[in-house]
Amino acid sequence: MPLTERGRASPDRRATQVRQELRTQSLAKSLHLQRQSFVLDELAHLKSVYNVTIVYPDQVLCPANSCEVALDGLPIYRDEHHLTVKGAKQLEPLFEQAM
Repeated sequence: MPLTERGRASPDRRATQVRQELRTQSLAKSLHLQRQSFVLDELAHLKSVYNVTIVYPDQVLCPANSCEVALDGLPIYRDEHHLTVKGAKQLEPLFEQAM
């Protein structure tokens, strides 16, 4: 008996495609710093005026010259601005150090 075709990739195949896409996506750290320059300037000002502790997630999320969007083939961002649980867990040591 012939099987019917779904007409699109199976969920397993699509998941494999997404993992492969994640491995090739990243953002240049220089572009990240350029985009965040206003925020970084404001944070530096707050630190100088109020002596607050500033946490810089890019120290962990952008360790070299790029900011990765996945770790071990799994996404670390839920959307453009929010981390997944896996992404947030990468920041635990940074926050522990700041506390």
